[in-house]
Amino acid sequence: MSLAYSPGVGSVCLEIRDNINLIDLYTFRARAIAIVSDGSLLNSSGKQFMPVMDWFVFQIKHYTGYDAFPFVVNKQTNITELLKDFSTTYGTVLYLDDQ
Repeated sequence: MSLAYSPGVGSVCLEIRDNINLIDLYTFRARAIAIVSDGSLLNSSGKQFMPVMDWFVFQIKHYTGYDAFPFVVNKQTNITELLKDFSTTYGTVLYLDDQ
């Protein structure tokens, strides 16, 4: 179940505040997947790695029906903190690396 909430978005936020388990019921989060990589799978980076990310997006949508969003990050990014932040917005975070 999703709510089309406008102008009552505040009441939905209050419900989620009171019961965090409602977040996946009332928002897009449960059906959203973040795909994160620094390109190390192909010893690549940035734009050169986007075809691989697109392939993952397609596979996830095709086989699960969920929406996936690709994020190619710099190798210097603090990946642990980034993944924690992404888990607030995305129900699933898929991290791709070469290890």
